[in-house]
Amino acid sequence: PYFQAKRTKEAAEMKGEGVKYKTIHDAVRSGDVEQLEAMVKSGASINELDARDKFTPLHVAANVGAVECMHWLLWHGADATVTNPRGWTPVSVAAIRGQDACMQALITRGASVTTPDVRGSTPVHLSAAHGNSFTLQTLLRAGADVQQLDKQGWSPVHVAAYHGRLGCLQMLVRWGASLDEVDSAGNTPAHLAAMEGHLPVLKFIVTASGNSAMVLGARNDHGETPKMLAKQFYKQAVIEYIEHVEWERDYPEEQESLAFPAHLAAHHGDLAQLRSLVENGIVNVNERDDHGSTPAHKAAGQGHIDALQWLIEMGANVGIQNHAGETPKDVARRFAQLAAVKVLGGTQAEVDGEAYADGVDVDDVDDMSDPPYGNTEGDSLQLTPEQIQQAQGRAKKKIDELRRLLLVAEENYKQLGGKPSIEERREKREIRDRDRQIEELTSQLDYERLKRERLEGQLDEYRREIAQLQQQVQRYEAAFKQQELEAQREQEKRQRSGTKKSGSRKKPPTAGSSGGGGLAGRSRGDPGGVFIKRSSKLQEMLTNAEVSRDFRQLKKHLKRQQMELKKNLKQLQKKEKEEKETSSESSSSESDEDGDDQIEAELKALFFSVQMGDVSLCSHILQTGVSVNSLGPKKATPLHLAAHEDKADIANLLLSRGADVNAVDRDGDTPLMLAVMKKHRLLVRILVERGTDLTNKNKKNLTAADIALMLEDLEILELLEAKQQALQYDPKVHDETILRLVSKGKRQMIDYWLKNFPKQENKRSADQQYKDGRTIAFAAALSGSMEILELVDKYGANLDLPDNSNSSPLFCAAQNGFEKIVKLLLEKGCDVNRVNKNGRTPLFFAIQTSNLGISKLLIEAGADVNKRDANETCPLAHSILSGSQEIFDLLIEKNANPRVFDKDGHDLRFEILKKLHKLGLPLDHVNEKDGETPLLTACQTSSPEVVNYLLDNGCNVKVMNKKGITPVLRASVMGDLKTVKRLKEHGAQLDVPARLRGKTSLVEFLYKEGCSVTTSDDNGKGLAHLAASKSDTELLDVIRRASAPLDEQNNKGNTPLIIATIQPANLDLIKRFIELKCNVETKNNKGKPLQALQ
Repeated sequence: PYFQAKRTKEAAEMKGEGVKYKTIHDAVRSGDVEQLEAMVKSGASINELDARDKFTPLHVAANVGAVECMHWLLWHGADATVTNPRGWTPVSVAAIRGQDACMQALITRGASVTTPDVRGSTPVHLSAAHGNSFTLQTLLRAGADVQQLDKQGWSPVHVAAYHGRLGCLQMLVRWGASLDEVDSAGNTPAHLAAMEGHLPVLKFIVTASGNSAMVLGARNDHGETPKMLAKQFYKQAVIEYIEHVEWERDYPEEQESLAFPAHLAAHHGDLAQLRSLVENGIVNVNERDDHGSTPAHKAAGQGHIDALQWLIEMGANVGIQNHAGETPKDVARRFAQLAAVKVLGGTQAEVDGEAYADGVDVDDVDDMSDPPYGNTEGDSLQLTPEQIQQAQGRAKKKIDELRRLLLVAEENYKQLGGKPSIEERREKREIRDRDRQIEELTSQLDYERLKRERLEGQLDEYRREIAQLQQQVQRYEAAFKQQELEAQREQEKRQRSGTKKSGSRKKPPTAGSSGGGGLAGRSRGDPGGVFIKRSSKLQEMLTNAEVSRDFRQLKKHLKRQQMELKKNLKQLQKKEKEEKETSSESSSSESDEDGDDQIEAELKALFFSVQMGDVSLCSHILQTGVSVNSLGPKKATPLHLAAHEDKADIANLLLSRGADVNAVDRDGDTPLMLAVMKKHRLLVRILVERGTDLTNKNKKNLTAADIALMLEDLEILELLEAKQQALQYDPKVHDETILRLVSKGKRQMIDYWLKNFPKQENKRSADQQYKDGRTIAFAAALSGSMEILELVDKYGANLDLPDNSNSSPLFCAAQNGFEKIVKLLLEKGCDVNRVNKNGRTPLFFAIQTSNLGISKLLIEAGADVNKRDANETCPLAHSILSGSQEIFDLLIEKNANPRVFDKDGHDLRFEILKKLHKLGLPLDHVNEKDGETPLLTACQTSSPEVVNYLLDNGCNVKVMNKKGITPVLRASVMGDLKTVKRLKEHGAQLDVPARLRGKTSLVEFLYKEGCSVTTSDDNGKGLAHLAASKSDTELLDVIRRASAPLDEQNNKGNTPLIIATIQPANLDLIKRFIELKCNVETKNNKGKPLQALQ
């Protein structure tokens, strides 16, 4: 209609004629504000409803995006709260159509953004369902509730997941929506995404939740997981993804693989390490790991923009797909790294997430131009600039020649009828995708066919039942006609021959007399006529239903008409009974079959009256003798149905007539359980007050309190607990529920559970161990819930209670990086050196995750830095494996043993160094920060094996760091004579003072090699001072032979002899100084001679 009106307007303008619209809605559709104003002035209502959709002009403006008309209508008082039969306001229509400008205009004028339609869907639900992310953002900024539920119990997150709207889902999560909410059937967004086959949405939910086991292991009310639903609806891609995630969860890697250092650097965003590896030719920029991922995949997934841009500049191929078929851009989208998507060339729609959500395929990229994998010659680093330039020229010529030959070979291959490998792979992929789609469509078709057959079978049953009722009606009509004829004959006979005893003629019975027969019954209101009308109406409706084939509508009308027919039959039977009593002739009894039909009709009428909430009809049916505890479908009583449908008045009536409040249906559910499941609080209160047994359990072994606990309904739990102790602890029922509540941060529910937990001997409720021996404190530390951890602490919980693997809450907090929780647990006195079944302490997990802050907290609290696990691996070894230099330095500072051995006695540093060298890492790499090399570090940590390996492989022994320290100087400071000798053998110059560390053998070796023995340190202390402070007579003899000065003063004016007297008495050393003719009258800076000091 919009385009038709627009064309009409354009044609009229070309002819110079004025446009005449039939209705005000046509003017709005064409965006003609002038005609709109003219029509309103001429008497048209500004809130007029159209005939088809019952839209006001505001609805139409929101539908077609006529912003100017929208503003004019709002300025002139148009009502923005009018709803059409579906319950849609203009805001709802703008949300469906994605008219963001209209939405802003409506919100500015105060329109409500939370008005639900007939299905309970708010504008936020509608925007999420139709993928209108801009309109959704406008609604959220206006204060729309992201947690509001519709009548199915769906939040906007459920709607976005069901329709596969990834962009809208990400936006809702950023605005605080929870991915753990469940609908009325217990389905989470992950269930809906898996059921509909929206793989990108499911990947985002699993990634955003951070706990794949909980997301993929959640079960709905039917006990189904997302994987089960995916199998039920043949979503093969979703099944493969979930199985892959489960496999990775069941077989986790113990440590990062060292075979791909560039991938590790890209994952951690270490641009310096990545640049060093690539520029030095150690790894290729497009190297693939075991999963087919390149460094670009790793950087894109973690959102390291600097590393990603540098890789692209270095020629990284961003079109390479990993084993999961994802490019770096796909990985960035999956982890919601929008900046990385933009860097990789994503469109605005892809950045918003809608293109990926709607299933847009990534274009195939020709990866034939990938540079070869592997390492190049590292000796080129020693070439001169001219030699490097010449080598580059030769390499370029070789590449050009190979490309020319490749083109020739490809042309020959095509001419011979072959297809390039890329085209073959593309065709195979297309055929595979097409086969998969055909298989899914075939399965869906089979499902729909079965569904249709089932509905047709139900329709046939209703038709047969209607035919039976019609035959019964015909029998009753024939019986009525026969009785009427007999009554007429009897009346005529009496009129001719019968006379009263007084001689007067007997009056015929009137309509008001009580002794009338069939005619009297007809005159008082013959139900047969009503019944005939109902029958004809039913026949007409059946004809229309057969034409339209609308199964749902037919089923609804058939049930209603069926109950009306049975009601009329009952009235007919009652009148027939009265006529039989007044008639002189004996009446024939009804057959057993008719009696059974009557009982069945009365029973169905009873359940129908309960479902409709008709108290008077229900009371009338019960008065006819129908049992109040009669069993209906699924062996449910009328009280079950009243509890399920929230019919409080009916429930009170049934209970007053003696309904069994503890009756169970086919599933073992009592009426109270059904009321709790549907959260009908008034029914729960009524049933509890009538004495329902709260200890009853259904076939799933659940009580009403257990169901309320699973549904997280605190109000119902309090209603149940107010009557009696409702909660009875059952590990099979409560363990997973309590741990799930803790992981979702439900503090009030946990508080209620701890208050009402069944008392056990010698055990506090807060210390109860659930599945796998985990306590509430353990689960809170695992999920990072500080509030729940503080809550259980108030209840006196033991925060150091371990699980079955002997891991305490401190392990969980350290592994997951929850620093505040670690501080709290340490303050509460948790054992920082507890070991789990693998022999590891919390410090191991903090180091594995490279968390410096938690590592410092644990070490300051007394963590053993030299503890070894079951594999004889210490924290220092793990810091090396995790690549954390800061933690390594921290452990060395805290006196960690630098000699890192495994259980077989091998130096782990040596083994790691050899492995890295085989992978191509340079042994002379210089740290840009402090100028340290591996050789300098090995000399500091006193590792002879590492030093020998480095020297044997040609490391530079003359290298110097930024502080001017050489390997020889470092080894001398450490007092390592063997290392100094090895360095000298490899050409190192012994230009170090012999005073360092004062080790006798080292000093003697150095001065024999010509090193100075007369130098002093920054405090003015020489070798003689050192010998005096250490009371080392052997060192004194060595420096005497080296002619070192024995009377020099340090910065405080103390001579070696003065220091010897200050130290604990060593008379032999003092005598030795005196024998060497040291001056005993020298004074220090305080003017005190030797005698005063003594």
